[in-house]
Amino acid sequence: MPIQHRLVDVDPAVAGVSLSWYSTAMYLGIALAPVVGASVLPYGAAWIDLLGAGAAAAALGVFALGYAVRRRAALA
Repeated sequence: MPIQHRLVDVDPAVAGVSLSWYSTAMYLGIALAPVVGASVLPYGAAWIDLLGAGAAAAALGVFALGYAVRRRAALA
C-alpha cells in the first residue's frame, strides 16, 4: 500500500513503530465507525454525512499540521 511505503520512507529507523501505529489507527477506526454511526443515526441519515465530512476535515487538518512541522524541521 502506498501509505505504508510513505511511512517507511519518512523515517526508516522507526518504520516498525510507524507501521504498528498505522495498523492500530486503522483497526480503531474500523471498530468505532459502527458505534458512532449507530449513535448518530437516530438524528437522521444526513448527520452521518456531516460527521464523515467533519472527520475528513479533521484528518486533513492533522495531515497539514504534520506536513508543516516536517517541512519546518527540514528547512532548519
